[in-house]
Amino acid sequence: MTKTKMETVADNIIDMFHNYSGQSKDSEKDTLDPVEFKKMIEVELPHFVKQVRDPKALENFFAKVDGNKNKHINFEEFMKLFGEFVVLSHEKFHHQEGGPHDHPHHH
Repeated sequence: MTKTKMETVADNIIDMFHNYSGQSKDSEKDTLDPVEFKKMIEVELPHFVKQVRDPKALENFFAKVDGNKNKHINFEEFMKLFGEFVVLSHEKFHHQEGGPHDHPHHH
């Protein structure tokens, strides 16, 4: 049975998280440490990074996402980050297309 778009997206998000998590010698297995997080953001979100003007922005963003303040981002924390990113991207898309509900659209 062929996977739906939503199932494929979910698999891709999980795979991306696992491509970066647990790679550093100081990292826990299924989490992102600050180094892994920075690498993931720089590689996977280069357009976002280009817009960041504050050199400490990624560190501050990591601290914000690290809800339990253990210096690691687990998958649940990562999904909150990803969710915020998707919401902002959706809002930006609508703003660029001329209105808050300019449907139908293809991103």
